[in-house]
Amino acid sequence: MTSLRSLSVPCLAVLAALAAGCEPAVDSQDAAQPGGVGGLVEITTAFCGVDGDDNALGDSATCNAEGALPTGQLLIAYEVAKDTAPGDAELVGPALDGATDAAPIARLARDPELEDWLDAAQPAAAGKRWVGFRTAGRATDLTTPTGTWRAKVVADLDAPVEAAPAFAYRTVAFLREPAEDATFTGPSTDCDTSCRVVDTLSGVSLAGTAAIRDADLVAPADTVTAHPGTTATVPFTLAYRGAAASGPLAPTATTSLAGAAVAPLDAVTLAATGDAPVAVKVDVPADAPLGDQDVTVELKLADGAIREATGTLAVVAAPVKETPGTPAPAAPAPAPAKPAAKPVLSPAQVQTALVQGADVGRASIKKGVTLTQAFPSAGDAAFELRISTGKGRERALSKTIRKAVPKSGQVALTVPLAGQGRKLLAGRKTVKAFLVVRFHDAAGNRVKVRVPVSLG
Repeated sequence: MTSLRSLSVPCLAVLAALAAGCEPAVDSQDAAQPGGVGGLVEITTAFCGVDGDDNALGDSATCNAEGALPTGQLLIAYEVAKDTAPGDAELVGPALDGATDAAPIARLARDPELEDWLDAAQPAAAGKRWVGFRTAGRATDLTTPTGTWRAKVVADLDAPVEAAPAFAYRTVAFLREPAEDATFTGPSTDCDTSCRVVDTLSGVSLAGTAAIRDADLVAPADTVTAHPGTTATVPFTLAYRGAAASGPLAPTATTSLAGAAVAPLDAVTLAATGDAPVAVKVDVPADAPLGDQDVTVELKLADGAIREATGTLAVVAAPVKETPGTPAPAAPAPAPAKPAAKPVLSPAQVQTALVQGADVGRASIKKGVTLTQAFPSAGDAAFELRISTGKGRERALSKTIRKAVPKSGQVALTVPLAGQGRKLLAGRKTVKAFLVVRFHDAAGNRVKVRVPVSLG
């Protein structure tokens, strides 16, 4: 099996005209959770040029003016928990000595070929996976006015809840330097002949653990039964994982049972890793139809991640009480016929009407989504832009926009991206997202639909 260390190659001839230095090196690395509670983890790896003739990498080398390097293709991969979803990665720099970072130079592309190559060269540990990225071609010249080659890769990863409270990671990086006229169109799998391993400076480790906080919702394993005209309690669990306090976590609950009232939920705060009960109280209408209904709890976390769990509420007929020896009452006289009432739409019919009535107009990352939504009746509506991050997870791109619908007909509105959403999509040209429309009509129907949206 090929080891990563054996992939390092001597300085290429193209570097001979430069100063004696030719080694790329990792200057520092750390990881943080920028959004607070949630799965978003941000790993920042800082690179610089080192005079390879005067210093031994991993010993006493330092970033220096002789460490200038030619442009090349940068490849970087992270060994992380198996269910970690890859997010965005960007190249930032040059970082001038003593100054703040400049704007991002380029967005890195996901590199499945690099992941496959690493799996063959050095398989990920049990329960782990490789997540790889690469620059699209020759990276922008990263040499600062002082001559020091500097840049940072900032990668966002969506860690699974199970990774909290400690998210472990390991990084490998390569500088790819084929012939001078190469276009970098070949697969990353040829790295064994064209890539140089990026080593670390003294005291720098490419393996680390980030303290993170995350939370999830767990639905009840059993169906809860209730009779019409009673109040049902559906027991959910909020599972928090973190070494520090969670801060207020505010779940919300809804049900598909038409006309049912759901009591507001209290915010939950936990001091450290632990579970908290979330009891959802549902007032079942006296005329509720018999059958199974959904009860859903949703938790929107600080970094935009959304956790959701759905339990089942079964409405069953109440038992008939009979008194022995008491004759059955006479059947009441039939009531006079009432004039025909306007038919009430079922939840499925309302859902179909919303999907067919959505007309998305202008959609952009900068300005959000402009749309016209047709509603079949009066009620209350809420709109929110979301994006899928894989593995059934979603993140909110906008705040929730609420609208009162006074009558059936069309409502025009714009759903702008929030700051977190704009940051998440920064640098992208097109993004496939979806608009979540929630509607509660006068008949008691509560429905939710997803409308696909392409942001450009």
